[in-house]
Amino acid sequence: MHFSSLARPFWYTTTRARVCSNSGVAKKVRQQTGLIHRGAVYHYRHRVPGDLLSHYGRREIKRPLNTKDKGEAMRLAAAERTRVLVEFARVRVYRIS
Repeated sequence: MHFSSLARPFWYTTTRARVCSNSGVAKKVRQQTGLIHRGAVYHYRHRVPGDLLSHYGRREIKRPLNTKDKGEAMRLAAAERTRVLVEFARVRVYRIS
């Protein structure tokens, strides 16, 4: 089941007010961070692409960020997202070879 065909869960995105550059009107824009606040610490989650489901055997990758601070969690989530995307690229390359 993909989230694109369903209403996304509340934890999937965060809503932030941003100013629209061409009209100057504040609009709410969804920003996907992949952060989950579980218990006392933040975790990062990322959906596994459809072509890699057979390799991973699960639909999501969840990794603890081991921090309670949201600002630090957002910084760590950005770094973790890069690591996950590089990992996906490596798996795709090795599957083709």
